[in-house]
Amino acid sequence: MVKLQRERALLEHILKGSLLELKETRTFNFLNDKVIQYTQEHKEERKLLTELAEYGLTAPGLKRELASSKLRTQEELSQNLQKLAVLQDKVAKVKNDTKVQLAFLANWEEARSDQVCLALQREEKILEEQLDIVNEETSNELRVHTELQIALEKVIKKIENMKSDWDAKYLKDVEDKNEQLRREREKREQNLSELKHLAEVYVEHKKELREWQQFCHERQVALEKLRYENAMATIVQAWWRGTMVRRGLGAYKKKKSPPKGAKKK
Repeated sequence: MVKLQRERALLEHILKGSLLELKETRTFNFLNDKVIQYTQEHKEERKLLTELAEYGLTAPGLKRELASSKLRTQEELSQNLQKLAVLQDKVAKVKNDTKVQLAFLANWEEARSDQVCLALQREEKILEEQLDIVNEETSNELRVHTELQIALEKVIKKIENMKSDWDAKYLKDVEDKNEQLRREREKREQNLSELKHLAEVYVEHKKELREWQQFCHERQVALEKLRYENAMATIVQAWWRGTMVRRGLGAYKKKKSPPKGAKKK
């Protein structure tokens, strides 16, 4: 249930971030990053579970093995107790038979009774030794069971701590990614603003350059026209002066020479 709620919350967060990014920038980078991050985390989690499974350290498997071992130990203990009860019954029965026989054959069976008692004592001693061995084995199994249970609890606690660390790391990574995304968005908006300003400056400079080129072109045309007019005027003026000189017009008019023999005044 907790896992379902966590996955639902994560899905809502991803959808909100994706919709916001789609609305603002019309891209799916946030969704792609989250999918890649979730896939990587899922792979790492599966890898960790696979390594634990290779060493036989999965929590359900260890619990089942622990329960099975405990059940086998209890069954063996129950069987040994039943055997001990049967042996004790046999001992009691043998003692009763021996007492009856001793009652009827006290003198004749005294040596036999002693032999039987010795045999029973030896058998009882053997059974007691076997019982001690069984008790010792049971104690060892219980000790092993306790140590195994403690080890399993440590492993489970370690896995839970690792899970908590991964959850904390995931939350921190999400916050870092969100902060990085926010800074990138602010930087992008700033770059767009600067680019827009530069574009306006470029358009203005381009317009000024076009006007300057137009002005230079018009000035060049005017200069060419003025040079042409000056050249033509010079040609016309030279031609006119030549004509005036040749024909004696205007300031170049020839003065009439006095007739020959006339006296100068």
